[in-house]
Amino acid sequence: MSPARPLRIGLGILQDDFELTGEYQAFRGWAEGLSGEGLEARLFSPGGERLRGAGFARLRSGEVVFRKILEQWGLAARCARVAPGVDVLHLFLPMPFFLWIGDRVKRLTDKPVVVTCLAEAPELGLRQWLALCRQSFRFHAVRLAAAALAPASRFLCDRYLVGNGFVAEQLERAGCPAAKLAVALPRLPPEPEPDERSLALARELAARPTFLYVGHFLPNKGVEVLLQAFAALAAPEARLLLAWSGLGDAEVVRRRLRALRVADRVRIAAHPVHRSVLFAQARALAAPFTSSFGQVSPPVVMLEAFRAGVPLIVSRAPSTAGFGEDGRTLWRVPPGDWRSLRDRMALALAEPALAAGMREEQRRVFARKAGGFDFAAFYGSLVGAARP
Repeated sequence: MSPARPLRIGLGILQDDFELTGEYQAFRGWAEGLSGEGLEARLFSPGGERLRGAGFARLRSGEVVFRKILEQWGLAARCARVAPGVDVLHLFLPMPFFLWIGDRVKRLTDKPVVVTCLAEAPELGLRQWLALCRQSFRFHAVRLAAAALAPASRFLCDRYLVGNGFVAEQLERAGCPAAKLAVALPRLPPEPEPDERSLALARELAARPTFLYVGHFLPNKGVEVLLQAFAALAAPEARLLLAWSGLGDAEVVRRRLRALRVADRVRIAAHPVHRSVLFAQARALAAPFTSSFGQVSPPVVMLEAFRAGVPLIVSRAPSTAGFGEDGRTLWRVPPGDWRSLRDRMALALAEPALAAGMREEQRRVFARKAGGFDFAAFYGSLVGAARP
């Protein structure tokens, strides 16, 4: 490598078919971070290298887990073709049961290989497994089956980069050498300028006390819990805005709103929206997921909330532990407990001064935690170690 040339990092992702997922946002944020520190990011996927505005093709794989497993082989083959033009290969994989693909990539190339494991593995007994399957058998059972049947990783790659200590502990218990583990928060991509539609929505939020949800209508996101809590809230003046990503079944949500008799106080708005603009006017942001299995850890929406500053009600789970203090920077509630969620929503309405202080403290915490990762040193050490 010429001393004058920046390091070239090949960033590969399996799921780039839907840019509103936390996986894609973490991937794009990392690519932006590399560019901001003078490194050259080359983005790739099983489908090609033409990301809109930055060089790569979107996949159309949908949400079928076993289809993703098959695509891993395509990602490995793509890595082998990309490797000669980069100094380090860095793969973003959804969950620990996909880590075996990193082993295959490492066997195909002599370049350093980094794997980012975005989410935690399930640590469930039979009772918890059955509880998840009761929520949605098709949604959870296929993921749990994939986790159980996937080949075990031999942890052949040079580094495993994860978003928090909990996932690092999981990988270490699974056999990953501690020396190969590194922890860095997922990076957030910068937001564009606010669009007129988001500004209009923000004006609606400012006119009435409004709670906000941003994300998918999938069984693990807790939308049903949120609707039940909102319906039980003794505040007829309150409103709820659901900024729906497009993943999940909106008609199921609409039917539930009608059954709870709150359809006239709840609006479903299509994503994308400018999050920070809405966060500034929301009384609180709710992230009441019922399971953190399969979600980016820590959740990207939580990081976005801390960056912008918005009172946050989030489920208590390993993926959110260690980031923020309950009652000071966020409110934690037990997963699936609509009564606790309702009580925190009532507190957000009754204590606006507390909510305002929460916004300021969140921004301070984010500024302290989000920076500090030295991209050049991290990748440079791998390139140096790989030289004869």
